[in-house]
Amino acid sequence: MNGGNANSGLALVVGSTGAIGSAIVCKLKAARQYNDVIELGRSSYYKVDLLSENTIRQAAQTVSRTGYSVDLLIIASGILHSEKI
Repeated sequence: MNGGNANSGLALVVGSTGAIGSAIVCKLKAARQYNDVIELGRSSYYKVDLLSENTIRQAAQTVSRTGYSVDLLIIASGILHSEKI
């Protein structure tokens, strides 16, 4: 966590391990504007698969347990379209 920030919320990046997502995460962490930057993705520490309701639920519970509000949500998953979503 980056304590002492003016912003008391979280930034969430879905698709954080891809090229665009990881670049966004680096910029957000360097800016130190949020209490925490939570990285979500199929191969990130906090796993989420947009086709799996269970992993989405688990990610929501993880975010809820932080006690912070979500001030920024970025979807960088790279899904252009899917018949399953």
